[in-house]
Amino acid sequence: MGWSAARGVLSLRGMVRELVPDAFAAHPERFSHGPPKPQALPNAVWINNPAPLLNSQVAAH
Repeated sequence: MGWSAARGVLSLRGMVRELVPDAFAAHPERFSHGPPKPQALPNAVWINNPAPLLNSQVAAH
């Protein structure tokens, strides 16, 4: 995902964060577990997760 797409995702998360409290206030019966809480963003994401380097490979770099 490029930076522009990532910014779009973050912008969408911001919009959802603003809209969800209004939706909960208007229809609390739809939220049986209380107001939703946004999940934390992951520290890193991959299409193919790189294999961890072995100690000998780390020393060689």
